[in-house]
Amino acid sequence: MMSCLHTEEYKVSVDVISVDFWNTMFSSHHVPERQKKERWEYKYSIYNNLAKKYNQPNYSQEQIEKAIKKEHKVAFDVWKNEQRTMNLSDRIRITLDELDLDVSEDDINKLVTTYNNFIFYRPPVQAKNLNDTLERILDRGIKLAVISDTGYILGSNIKKFLESRDLLKYFSAFSFSDETGSAKPNRKAFTKIMDDFNIDDPSSLLHVGDMEEIDVFGANNAGFKSCIYTGLYTTLRHDPFETNANIHIDNWENLIDYLI
Repeated sequence: MMSCLHTEEYKVSVDVISVDFWNTMFSSHHVPERQKKERWEYKYSIYNNLAKKYNQPNYSQEQIEKAIKKEHKVAFDVWKNEQRTMNLSDRIRITLDELDLDVSEDDINKLVTTYNNFIFYRPPVQAKNLNDTLERILDRGIKLAVISDTGYILGSNIKKFLESRDLLKYFSAFSFSDETGSAKPNRKAFTKIMDDFNIDDPSSLLHVGDMEEIDVFGANNAGFKSCIYTGLYTTLRHDPFETNANIHIDNWENLIDYLI
């Protein structure tokens, strides 16, 4: 790895900038303890309402948390080892199986909708200076795209959420793992954007994301230029930061300094 220096002397010329969603535009980690508690209480009510509907005794918080954590572990292993994200309904089935709760397909579909709408129930925190920077990027004639792995929130709802924050208008191509079947760092997650823009040269694209082993490695492996963003959350734990990214920023507005 190399230490990426904050020097404005390094400039990149690109036609497209792709952006990760979680922990790059919006944080999935900076959640107040009160909000975390509310999320868990909401999940307790979801599964205990189903238990009541199917004449089952109430589950304890420990039982529900254990079942959900088992589902998280399975989904994480698939994501890391197979470079894809599990179908949301299959993830829900794992939780239900752990609870030994047999429900109808209609109720599973309702759970999918409920999980998918979590992003609106308690919205994530937005990165500072995001809107203004995206506007300035477009003003330079550079196109914007989103490359993001999905979990409980599917790509279709991420787009709706971006629209609710007046951000969707900036992006003209999307690569969501639930739609493409490929999760970062799989090359297909990146080349989807090249196909959308009919671009042959991957070096004319720059990807911005927060994870070294997912965003930076995936972008570099696909031939993109790469930028690691550490303004919301980072898996990097060294000071100074060590990264294989071409650029390191901790504030969105700093990206402009590196663009020709």
